[in-house]
Amino acid sequence: MHGQPSTSTFHSSPSSSSRFSSWVKRLAELKTCPWYWGDLSWKNAEKLLLLCEDGSFLVRDSHSDNHLFTVSYKYSGKVYHSRVEISGQHIHLGAPFSMERPESIADLLKHAIQVSYGRERDILMYRRGDEADSSEIRLQYPLSRLSLLPRLQYLCRLKIRLAVRDDQLSSLPLPPNLLAYVADPKFLVPNIRECLRVLELRRKHSVVMDCIGNGIYNKY
Repeated sequence: MHGQPSTSTFHSSPSSSSRFSSWVKRLAELKTCPWYWGDLSWKNAEKLLLLCEDGSFLVRDSHSDNHLFTVSYKYSGKVYHSRVEISGQHIHLGAPFSMERPESIADLLKHAIQVSYGRERDILMYRRGDEADSSEIRLQYPLSRLSLLPRLQYLCRLKIRLAVRDDQLSSLPLPPNLLAYVADPKFLVPNIRECLRVLELRRKHSVVMDCIGNGIYNKY
């Protein structure tokens, strides 16, 4: 997603402006969700999720001209991507057996998590470019960017950006270098190298604990 949703996303009608306003509000709310990574590339999404357990997922901006968001998720050791469809006042995840919820991505993902704990679901996922195929999905563990020990400067920038409108950033009493950092359009994305390092350490710790557990089990 780059900027606000285009007016072509919404059908022209007397209520178009109210729906547009509703979506602007919901997009602002989405930025507060820790599993929303903003303008994260698919390559970095895959690097992150490959270090996580199956069922892990995140939401990022779609680089497709016809979609706003993509859900990237890990299933059976691989990372897949499914675009979020917007139709009228509803959003859909995948097709033809899509999950649907009115206007809220957060509600859609909550529903997807509930479904995943009960059974797997087939959805439409995308490989490279526009190549599409059907894939089973199991969304269970949202990957929070705030859980990966981001630096204090990132947290401060995030706090400022969520409190200050974009058109008011230039009036902030900050030196030029700090103002440029705060105004970065990719302010939601933390340092990927540091995130990968944290995930690597967690995975190694998990492997060590599994080995210790198996050793104790085998002694008895």
